[in-house]
Amino acid sequence: MENDAYANFLGSIRGSETRRGYTRNLRKFLSLIPDRIFTKCAGAAPESRGVEDLADAFVRLARNDIGAAKSIIKSYVRETNKEVEQGLLSANTVPNRGAVHPFTVEIAKSLKIIMYVSTKAY
Repeated sequence: MENDAYANFLGSIRGSETRRGYTRNLRKFLSLIPDRIFTKCAGAAPESRGVEDLADAFVRLARNDIGAAKSIIKSYVRETNKEVEQGLLSANTVPNRGAVHPFTVEIAKSLKIIMYVSTKAY
């Protein structure tokens, strides 16, 4: 059931190259979350560090503690913005890292809530 958000995320991306890039960026985002956070907020660590298991764990985390999920996403956006400010990342690249946003939309749909997180670099 948790995997519905991940499956819907993949299904919403038409181009294979875009899907590959978004999946890579989503994997990067999810892999930054330590197992101890998943355990604390979702009750269990992911079965593996593979993107599907991490996605399932993040959905469980969001179901158990939406505030923690929002904080994690906001932290990721802040760190991405810092990379832009430091010249480590082009502002034009930020939308390509936006894989997090479509995935969170799928989570919000599965949780039947409204969750807004801006991926705009300031």
